[in-house]
Amino acid sequence: MEKPGFESPDFGASKKKEDVAQLAFASASTALVAMAEGDQLSVWDPRARGSGCVRRQALCNRSAGLFAAGALPFGYRGADGGGGAVVAGVKVGAPIVLVAGAERGVHAVDAGRGTVVKRWPAAMKFEITAAAPSYSAGDYAYMAGLDNELVCGCWARASMAGGFAFRGDSRWLGVGVAAGGEGRGEEVVAGWCESGHLYAARVRRTKAETTREEAEGDAPDAKRAEKATEEEEEDERGGW
Repeated sequence: MEKPGFESPDFGASKKKEDVAQLAFASASTALVAMAEGDQLSVWDPRARGSGCVRRQALCNRSAGLFAAGALPFGYRGADGGGGAVVAGVKVGAPIVLVAGAERGVHAVDAGRGTVVKRWPAAMKFEITAAAPSYSAGDYAYMAGLDNELVCGCWARASMAGGFAFRGDSRWLGVGVAAGGEGRGEEVVAGWCESGHLYAARVRRTKAETTREEAEGDAPDAKRAEKATEEEEEDERGGW
């Protein structure tokens, strides 16, 4: 019988075992697991030899910490993500992980390449303790902090961008998202508060209006994405 990939994790390599805050599967199409530990994001692959850790990267100051990690369930979907936002240099299907913590900002990391593709500084008023990407709109995510506010915003645009905010009766202890039963454009978000109350809401994605520039491919985001894709293809061909 083949042994599991994670044989003997060496937690002493950089962080203590108790510093591990949260982990998330990078996407449904990969075997990568992302873990928030201390001020670093570590990426693990069960197919790798040894401990299985393939990368560790610091995303914030040592005095701060990462408390939340959430992966896009279907990987990066480009302009089909829901808000029509295109992140330059990111291929469709890339395993994007959203990481946040004491610095109140959100880091979008391509777990496969180990690069930060987008940052949303000061996304919330207090430290972020939960980050759950949307199922119906992949460029949006639900975030909760040390107060009673739950925010849904667009990480790809680094702004609310048509999102919303909701306040519970006490501090949020956990937030989860599940696909809705009425098709791809609907989902259910649920949160558990310190008071013991559970809130659940059915959220429906509305189609964003397409501007003339976006329809003709002249929007700045579309141009940047097209240029980045051409550069990547040229690099892969090994052109002179």
